[in-house]
Amino acid sequence: MGTLIEDNAPVTCRFVCTDISNRLLIISRAMPTCSCVTTNVNDEKLLPGKNGPSP
Repeated sequence: MGTLIEDNAPVTCRFVCTDISNRLLIISRAMPTCSCVTTNVNDEKLLPGKNGPSP
């Protein structure tokens, strides 16, 4: 991802996941481990073998 510096500018990152199972994958929430990070998940649904962005 790179190096982030603390300059008060918002930073946006998108993560891409792949459903490697043979079943529908539903991502309904993401929980960051730091209070300085926020997430936005809109019940992503991935079909087997498909890629999709996550928050």
